[in-house]
Amino acid sequence: MKKGQSITLLSIMSVLLALLMVLTFARFSVGVNDFNGVLGAIELDYDIAGGQAFEISLSDDNIKEVGDDIDEVVKTIDSRLSQLGYGAHSVKAVKPVDKDVLDYDIIIEAKAPVDDNNRPDNTTLSADIQAAIAYGEVKFYGDVAADPGDDKQILTDGKVISGAKVLDPVLDAEDNVYYQVSIDFTDYGFDTLSNLIKDNNDKYYLKIKLGDSVIFDAGSEEYSLSSSHFTGKSLYISTTNEALAKQTALQISSGGLAYKYEVVDNYAVKAPLGENFPMLATIAISALIVLIMVALIVVYRAYGVAFSLSLLAFALLETLMLIAVPGITLSLGGIIGIVLATIVCADGFIVTIKRIKEEFVMGKTLKSAVKVGYKRSLVPVISVSVICGVVALAIFSFASGSLQCFGITFGIGAVLSVITNLLLTRLFGAIMLTLTKYSEKSINFNREEK
Repeated sequence: MKKGQSITLLSIMSVLLALLMVLTFARFSVGVNDFNGVLGAIELDYDIAGGQAFEISLSDDNIKEVGDDIDEVVKTIDSRLSQLGYGAHSVKAVKPVDKDVLDYDIIIEAKAPVDDNNRPDNTTLSADIQAAIAYGEVKFYGDVAADPGDDKQILTDGKVISGAKVLDPVLDAEDNVYYQVSIDFTDYGFDTLSNLIKDNNDKYYLKIKLGDSVIFDAGSEEYSLSSSHFTGKSLYISTTNEALAKQTALQISSGGLAYKYEVVDNYAVKAPLGENFPMLATIAISALIVLIMVALIVVYRAYGVAFSLSLLAFALLETLMLIAVPGITLSLGGIIGIVLATIVCADGFIVTIKRIKEEFVMGKTLKSAVKVGYKRSLVPVISVSVICGVVALAIFSFASGSLQCFGITFGIGAVLSVITNLLLTRLFGAIMLTLTKYSEKSINFNREEK
């Protein structure tokens, strides 16, 4: 690479990085709209941004006291909110001070998901809370006539459902989005229901209720079940509402609580980590990155500048991914994932520079040492990133709550770390070494070290 080309390329890359920094941090008006930067567009979870609190108490017609089962109730509600897609949230039992009762109230705190206009959807949050605290058993009703009555209960002799889950959305011919729920029957449930359908000329009406609430009804005159509605032992039902699909899958698969609760109050709550936490977290991460950049420049001079520019690009791209990747709601776990991914990326720099230094100390020219050093660093750098990526994927797949956000940000960081270490550091390194004419002093290596 010639010096003129290096200057041109460095100028272009610097402008791109500067533009990314402006898009990340700057806030300004654009016509009648306000641009709040990438940081302002990041969706923050309850632990960082606050949300809504719901106070629930036992209903007057609840049959039995909860007693020592309160911990299990709290655990069940917490798990159900995680299944509904809530990352950071809080479920805790509290003893009412103004009531002469033995049982605890439960306080649920969570942040409402955003709607299509990027506004808090408190209606969906309220419906999800109701789904998580729903009471009763799942029961099945069927008949040859529409709208089976409560005297038409079926599938009562064994376990019926093996699970229920929301499938990927599908589009119809008119591009309408439908969310499918797969109701997976056990052998007993499938065989019994299949026989009922066949015995009634492939036309049968089914209703599923949780307690007194209907959660699935194929009981209209226009729609009845036939054998064609099954795929294997699974029955697919569709809705245009994603939240309703998640609530239906949750209730069919897990049933309701053994105790009847009702929401008695709801109100806004502040972030548990404090109102200033987003700003403090931004300052802390920025300070960490600046500290690493300064250390790299001091120790490795021109090549330190190359690594510093690469690290800056990594940080900006990681931040941009928080709004570019759909569905990310940043929590404390996600911030920890970003910090660890940054450290992994910087560790890749250190591995590369050590390999280059080893080759240089052995007597190779700087240009040759850089070439061989990069080749020798490929395996360890890629291996670490792959391991981190696998760990992140496992956490995302099997964990819940804030840990899932950690898995997402850490996984994105692992991918960006590979790109940064294998492409950007080599590009910026070639530019800086060309500008310094491969001067050995510019890289601060000592050939006498062996």
